[in-house]
Amino acid sequence: MTGEKERWQRLSQLFDRALDMEGPQRDAFVDSECADDPGLGAQLRRMLAADALQSGLDAGVAGVMSLPHIEGGEDDDADDAAIGERLGPWRLETLLGRGGMGSVYAARRDDGSAGQRAAIKRLRQRWERSALAERFVQERRILAKLSHANIPALLDYGLDAGGRPWFALEYVDGQTLVEWADARRTGLRERIALFLQVCAAVQHAHERFVVHRDLKPDNILIDRSGRARVLDFGVAKRLDADERATRTDMCAGFTPEYAAPEQVSGGAITAATDVYALGVLLYQLLAGQLPYHFAKADLRGATEAIAAHAAERLERALVAGDPIQVGERIACRDTTPAAFRRFVRGDLTRIVQTALAKEPERRYASVEAMASDLRRFLDGRPVSVSGDTYGYRMGKFVRRNRWGVAMATLATLALLVGSAFSLYRAEQERVQRERSEAVLAFMKNLFFGDAEEGGYGTQLTAVQLLDRAAARVDSAFPDDPIGKAELLGVIASVYGTLDLHRESSLYAQRAVALSRGLRERLPKQYVEHVGLLADAYSESGRYRELVGLINAELAFARRHDDRDMLSASLLRQRGHAFRELGRLKDAERDLRAAIAAYESARTPASSRIGKAYNDLALLVSDSGDSEQALGLFRRVESIHRHAPDVLTPDRLINRFNQARETYRLGRVDDTIALLEPAIARMEAISGPSYSRTSVARNLLAQAYAGVGRYGDALAMVERNLQAQRSSRVADAEAIAQTEMVRAKLLTYLGRAEQALPIAEAGVRLLRERYPQPTALRGRSQWILGETLLSLRRCAQAEPLLRAALADERAQTGGKPSVNAGEALDSLGRCRVQARDWAGAIALLDQAVAAFQTELGADHPRTLRSRLHRDWVRSLRGADPDGLARMAADRAALATAMRGEQTPVLWQADLLIDDAARAQGRPGPDAARIARARAGLSAGAGPVRAMPPLGINSFS
Repeated sequence: MTGEKERWQRLSQLFDRALDMEGPQRDAFVDSECADDPGLGAQLRRMLAADALQSGLDAGVAGVMSLPHIEGGEDDDADDAAIGERLGPWRLETLLGRGGMGSVYAARRDDGSAGQRAAIKRLRQRWERSALAERFVQERRILAKLSHANIPALLDYGLDAGGRPWFALEYVDGQTLVEWADARRTGLRERIALFLQVCAAVQHAHERFVVHRDLKPDNILIDRSGRARVLDFGVAKRLDADERATRTDMCAGFTPEYAAPEQVSGGAITAATDVYALGVLLYQLLAGQLPYHFAKADLRGATEAIAAHAAERLERALVAGDPIQVGERIACRDTTPAAFRRFVRGDLTRIVQTALAKEPERRYASVEAMASDLRRFLDGRPVSVSGDTYGYRMGKFVRRNRWGVAMATLATLALLVGSAFSLYRAEQERVQRERSEAVLAFMKNLFFGDAEEGGYGTQLTAVQLLDRAAARVDSAFPDDPIGKAELLGVIASVYGTLDLHRESSLYAQRAVALSRGLRERLPKQYVEHVGLLADAYSESGRYRELVGLINAELAFARRHDDRDMLSASLLRQRGHAFRELGRLKDAERDLRAAIAAYESARTPASSRIGKAYNDLALLVSDSGDSEQALGLFRRVESIHRHAPDVLTPDRLINRFNQARETYRLGRVDDTIALLEPAIARMEAISGPSYSRTSVARNLLAQAYAGVGRYGDALAMVERNLQAQRSSRVADAEAIAQTEMVRAKLLTYLGRAEQALPIAEAGVRLLRERYPQPTALRGRSQWILGETLLSLRRCAQAEPLLRAALADERAQTGGKPSVNAGEALDSLGRCRVQARDWAGAIALLDQAVAAFQTELGADHPRTLRSRLHRDWVRSLRGADPDGLARMAADRAALATAMRGEQTPVLWQADLLIDDAARAQGRPGPDAARIARARAGLSAGAGPVRAMPPLGINSFS
């Protein structure tokens, strides 16, 4: 193997050096360097001849028509006969396919290692002595330059016994892009998110001076984790798998349906060529059709259509053609014709049209520019190729920024034109009027731009508008430091609402510096600017700088306190910073001082005092006192009822905070009562995909599961999955986490067979993402272990459960924790199946200890593990009091659960009955057992008549 690789490297080095030479100099170089190896010299000459032939492949249709056509033949049989052959450490297993240059095989390492799989591509025999073999060499050299998550990695390369080159790539088990999306009825937003992964791979290649030239669905696979993988970089290959294709199909270096005008006409190939192909791909992915229609074999007709015809409008493409096919396309996109038109009309159509422009210079300048516009589109922000009207900009700006962002933006704009500059009394009305006029002129300039600067017809995003405002503020208010400071403060505030905290800090610092000289005249404005800077520091995690800032300004704020209690706001901000820094006593002191200051000044109920109580409640919650925290959150709710400046989202977040504390206290019914109406309001206000809404749905799903409403919990989780998949960037990891919860709930519903592949896929992805121990990886392994345990496949479950326990202990340093308790409980029940009573009891002892340390003796998790331990003791037959203790644990669990009609209690009854039968003693009365069986069957179906080796977890 080493000799093969060294020969290949030598050949590549010689080729690179020879490319810089011409004519006799090149011939002399080859003769000299290969004098002792004529075979190497012959191969090098073939590669150099292929480089000269490359121009034919790039000469468009005319060049393609001049290329020789090779029929299928003997080497097809040779490809089939190669199965079982060894290339380096790889054993060829199956033939995956044939391209114009190479044959591709599935292979596996056969050198005693872990049996890694690979896709091996080898030059086809027909090209062994052809100059076109360099096309194959180029692909390997290109792949060596690329390293990206969405491009299969080059693993190995060499020469076979006959001197033919091969290389091994990371094996991708998946479907082509369009097939994958259609098979899963993928929605339009998720299709764009998937497409953005393709863009990332192509942009990576472009940054390394590699143009793909043949982007099409067949060259893009989606693996089992939902990750896009772009294949066949730099290779000219057959366009159609049909061996009877015409000679125009062979070695074209492009596929006509996805080829740019410059490709079919023989123009220059640049990054814009791939942008065009991506435009075709996106069009097809969205509409299910190609933008142009022509016969594959008619390259001249293709040239005319691509170069001269306009693409069918995207919004009409979905419903064009055969009604049966139209119905299938609609169903595959989980949409309706009207919804599709609304979705693609406007910005998305402009994005596609720009990518499909006939002239390369009119397309996006880069793939990243196109991807950036698609991300803006998904986010509801203005895109760079849309119209630049005032209504367009403002409409996009307002629609994008929901909840606090939208309200803050609108408020700051109102501030600009009104009360922000009401700084003087009546005798200064003239100055105020002039300032207001200057502000209005500034805003007009900001949104419409200046014709001399190219402002008209140039699309600006919300962030660009802010950048423009920041750049112009000095010239707009050269002699008005008050107006300039206020405007800088507004710019800082809006940057903050857009999560641009570095910019927010910069302009807040300028506002503070400018207004410092005016602070004795305008103390309130100065302290408000200090507060803006403190907010920017807080959002950036710069808590020590925040504390230093407020330490320096607090005395000034106290000297100028009025009924607004400026110092109290600063105390609240410093208290929040102390909490984040872990200085909990200092945090509590400042927060209580802020509350006392507001209350002593008889400050009217407002969002500010609500925030102070809210921060104190969070601090108390962090300390583990959920009862006191709940009381404080209810106090916040009372303030909100009387405060006119509190926004509805803040009220809903408070309901969520209360629900979280009731859940921690085990009052699950209260959690459900708080969350059900709150989530409905959240979805109505912010949409189902908003992150806080998803968090609230997760908590509600946990609450439903806690009372045995597994079906309702599953429905809630599936709504979250739908929201995640329709978000602007589908995060495979976040989706995998939610899928793991779904698998757990399916298992508890008695549908473990359905849950198993979901859990296995999640574990694979998270192990790949996290090669080192993490709590997330550990929990995923625990869920898969629980699923296998419920199927009584303990031999497979136990290694996963032990891995989960090891990951958790790596995170906690071996200290007791809830997650460790869950893994120990599962392992104990796993040992029951092996009838290892002593091992099971030892593990369950540890589980009880972990839960009791973390949660207390009467917590449902502690009681559940105690029941499991007493159950095992009873099964062993050496504990005459085991049944009595199980009955006592069951009664305590019923008290903790606030009722009898829950799956965990039904399962407990069946465990007690199982233990009693093992001892030959009477168990619960027959009516109770019948109710338990009926309850479990009603919730899970007839497949779930007995508990799967224990009681469902509360996690």
